[in-house]
Amino acid sequence: MTATARKIDVPMMVGTSGYKNYMAFAKNGAFALGIKPVTAVDGKRLGVPGTTWFAARLRSAAAGDLFQAQESNVVGFKKLPETHEEAWPSVTWEKNKKERASTTVSILVPGTTDSPEETKVLIASIGDAKLAVKMVDYLEKIVGKENFAIDRETAIAWFEQTYGAFAAQLEAMLKASEALKSELEATQGTFGMHAELLKKVYKAAHGFDQPEEEKVALSEDEADESGEEPEDENDNDSY
Repeated sequence: MTATARKIDVPMMVGTSGYKNYMAFAKNGAFALGIKPVTAVDGKRLGVPGTTWFAARLRSAAAGDLFQAQESNVVGFKKLPETHEEAWPSVTWEKNKKERASTTVSILVPGTTDSPEETKVLIASIGDAKLAVKMVDYLEKIVGKENFAIDRETAIAWFEQTYGAFAAQLEAMLKASEALKSELEATQGTFGMHAELLKKVYKAAHGFDQPEEEKVALSEDEADESGEEPEDENDNDSY
């Protein structure tokens, strides 16, 4: 499965962090519902070995002008919801305030990253947009198709950008692992240059030589020789 890099045009909802990182996909009255994938965890941490747990945050907030370009989905004299519970009665909220409400939706799928065999099972579980389709099917079920405010295929494509990228990373890791194993087996009992081994592994895994800008120092000595300042491990701009 290969993740696409093209931009998927969907309305984005602002989260608690202040960033537009929730895809807004449903509307009922003045309430909009958004979602963002947040994590993938080895299922054995939850007592279910041999699986991987994928989670996403679901968020209800004022719709505002998120769907301004679209027609209202309010039909006739339908009573408008006044609370998050009324807007989304099938959702069980973990946090619920007047301005917004949020909860977690999740799924356990077969496969882990514990071994090449298990990794292949995991890729097969989420490959070919399987996980993205399951997510959209579930969202349509809990909010009602009549409240879905974006095209189904667009929603699937948006989720696939995340899940497809994860699967692509797994495939690359698997290929690199198999390449490394092959090269190590071929050089058993003989000394060699570690840098040359890494070059062979990269080319075997990717089909081309490693670009200079992707190369990283293997030790502090190499970092010193490069003339570059070592990265401060406490300098983290992620959010």
